[in-house]
Amino acid sequence: LVTVIDTSNNAILATIPVGQSPHSIVAHPSKPLVFNVNYDSSSVSVIDTTTNAVVATVPTGSHPQDISLSADGKHAYLACVDENAIEVLDTSTYKITAKVPVGQSPTSVAVSPDGRHAFVTNLADGTVTTLNIAGTA
Repeated sequence: LVTVIDTSNNAILATIPVGQSPHSIVAHPSKPLVFNVNYDSSSVSVIDTTTNAVVATVPTGSHPQDISLSADGKHAYLACVDENAIEVLDTSTYKITAKVPVGQSPTSVAVSPDGRHAFVTNLADGTVTTLNIAGTA
C-alpha cells in the first residue's frame, strides 16, 4: 500500500493498493505522477496523484529495490537486485527500454543533479557503478 498523508495535520487522505513490498517511491518533476517499485512483485506502480489511483503496473526484472528519475523525468532508472542490472523505464510509454549491467546486487540508484550520470551501489561486491546517462535523458 501507498498511503497519502496531509502533512499539515497527519490525516490519511488515501490508501492506494500497489504490488507486494513497495520499496522506493519518486515523484515526477512536472507531471502529477509518482512511481514506486514493488520488490516482491517485481513491478513498478505508476500512480496519478490527482486521482490517487494506479494508472499502470509495469513488470520489471527480479526484485527492484530502488528507483530514480532523470532530471527531465523522461526516464526512470530501476535497481533490480537479482538482475545485476539497472532497467530503464520510459515514463511516457511505461515500457522498459533498456537493461544495463552493473555490479552484483544493485540496491540503490541516484541521478546527478545535472542529469548526466547515475550512481549505483552494488551490495554483494561492495562497489559503485557510474553510468553515463546524458544521451538517454
